[in-house]
Amino acid sequence: MEQIEGLLRRSVVLLDKPSGPTSREIDERVKAILKRKKAGHAGTLDSKVTGLLVIALDEATKAMPFLANSDKTYEGIIQLHGDVDFSELERFIGENFTGLITQTPPVKSRVARRPRERAIYYFNLLGKEGKNVHFRTKVQGGTYIRKLVHDIGEKFNVSMHMKSLRRTESGHFSIGQAVTLEQLEEAYREYEGGDSSSLEKILMPLEEVLKDERRVKIKKDYIPKVLNGSPIRWEYIESIDREVESGDNIVLLFEDKIIGIGVALVDFNAMRSSSRPVVKTDRLILD
Repeated sequence: MEQIEGLLRRSVVLLDKPSGPTSREIDERVKAILKRKKAGHAGTLDSKVTGLLVIALDEATKAMPFLANSDKTYEGIIQLHGDVDFSELERFIGENFTGLITQTPPVKSRVARRPRERAIYYFNLLGKEGKNVHFRTKVQGGTYIRKLVHDIGEKFNVSMHMKSLRRTESGHFSIGQAVTLEQLEEAYREYEGGDSSSLEKILMPLEEVLKDERRVKIKKDYIPKVLNGSPIRWEYIESIDREVESGDNIVLLFEDKIIGIGVALVDFNAMRSSSRPVVKTDRLILD
């Protein structure tokens, strides 16, 4: 029981969101089911949108700088309001809406409505059935798909709207790893009854979640300083990824356990010769 409680405080749940509730309402359901103090999602899905929602629990919510900005993959249906040549639309999207685009967030978004660059890695049309066009797209985190579809229609001069949308990937997670609310509830009931096997399979430890992120290992002698919020100097560091650039979020490790999130203050090449702190201790992740 104690081991699972520790895991619950530092883990992520991959949920298959149904149509209907908002992402925030899903957070509240998960928090209630698992009896947590905190639960927060990375990458909001509109109420009618289904699919992969990454939900962090308790201390794991401090990893949001990594989770929120991860790339996302979606599958959906565009409904056309006019006659369109499929090949022409396909060519138009490839020429105008892949690569770096400029997108202004929609009116109802929580961010400032300023034009900003977003990467569209691909926007593939899979087929057409009457007025419905099936598509799959992979985009940079923070891209609004409904707005993207609207902008395509506006520039193509044919009215269209997003009929349905499902998120299938977020970062290195996929929908095949996700569970439903009902499955999560059943796993927690089994855990309360003494069988934790199902719940253990669902809970993803923070170390697994952030395994591909840039990281720095702290020497044992300097752990007390870091846990008191001290900025990290070069002599504190046992090892660090050489790709680190100034401003990068970095996972802070003691041995193989995550103890916090830091922000690089200089590029890796400048760290060794720096007489100042090289990494800011941004947030601590506790047991």
